[in-house]
Amino acid sequence: MPIELPPDPRILIVRLSAIGDVICALPALTALRRHFPRAHITWLVESTSADLLQCHPHLDRVVALPRRRVRRAWRRPWTLPAALLDVWRRMRDCRRDGFDLVLDFQGNMKSGLFTGLSRGRLRVGHDRRFRKEVLNALFTNVKVHPVPEGGATHHRVERDLGLVRALGIPAVFEACPLVLPEGVRAEARAFVEALPGRGPVVILHPGTSAFGAYKRWEPPRFGALADRLVQERGARIAVSFGPGEEALAHAVLAAMQERATLFPPPRGLLFLAATLTHAALAVGSDSGPLQLAGLMGTPTLTLFGPKDPEMHKPMGARAQYVWKHVACSPCRQRVCDHVTCMRAMTVEDVAAPALAMLARAGDGAAAKTDG
Repeated sequence: MPIELPPDPRILIVRLSAIGDVICALPALTALRRHFPRAHITWLVESTSADLLQCHPHLDRVVALPRRRVRRAWRRPWTLPAALLDVWRRMRDCRRDGFDLVLDFQGNMKSGLFTGLSRGRLRVGHDRRFRKEVLNALFTNVKVHPVPEGGATHHRVERDLGLVRALGIPAVFEACPLVLPEGVRAEARAFVEALPGRGPVVILHPGTSAFGAYKRWEPPRFGALADRLVQERGARIAVSFGPGEEALAHAVLAAMQERATLFPPPRGLLFLAATLTHAALAVGSDSGPLQLAGLMGTPTLTLFGPKDPEMHKPMGARAQYVWKHVACSPCRQRVCDHVTCMRAMTVEDVAAPALAMLARAGDGAAAKTDG
């Protein structure tokens, strides 16, 4: 359904969380910028992902909602009024831009509420087939189906691009890595140069969000995998972790016979993004850091269990995955007592493709040197 917009529209993107979902919506941002080069584009996001968006060349403004402050306030009710007032002031400031178009890529009650508060002229969201929560429909005045009838592709990136296409705006996948500050890139270079050895850099990320803990592979298996990569390819292993995941990262190192290096205490997503640009391979469970690796052009090997990899794999041509596809997967469970899908994945299941990917990376580097 084509829509009429001025040549320099004011556009608001609403995709609040999580990190991987925010990354998957970035190609839609690029498509909007290509079609409306004079547009003023704002992104409304929770503070946990705001740093990534501040470095994106196609955004004019990022409005960050204080997620951690609000969550803490729910546990300390006497601070809740001040926290909600902070959110209200940020939204009041945001909507002063007078948006011509608001795109709700998230489709739940929370994103719908902020879409409504934006007071945009056209507030676009998913129709009932892709809407996550029914009440989201109360806050949008244009509802579209982001996947063509009979379309087989439902990857999150394509779904977000489809929301743009449904408005008559051309949208094709185009990767656009972040433009990182030189200071962060210098820190990452120093960290990588200090890794012992001379082999390819491999980043292991064993963690997931606490919400997605059932998607994790066991630390002893990560440790055994790392040993194989060191012994057979001379890999330099760096183990990354997010807030609350340091014990998990230490458990991987403790399970190893060979040497590996722990990332420094969390320095944020930008440091991880900069470090990933030096890596020959990133291996980890289905999580935001693997999506970030794909965004930065790093080859990825993602370990899938409960989720469908064709829907959730990182973007890019160098993204591979391991999936055992047991009888109960993919599933929509939020918790699982047995996690058969992840426990069925052996060290050899992961080591074989990881070693092959490193071999190809080495052959490519050799070919460039010979040339």
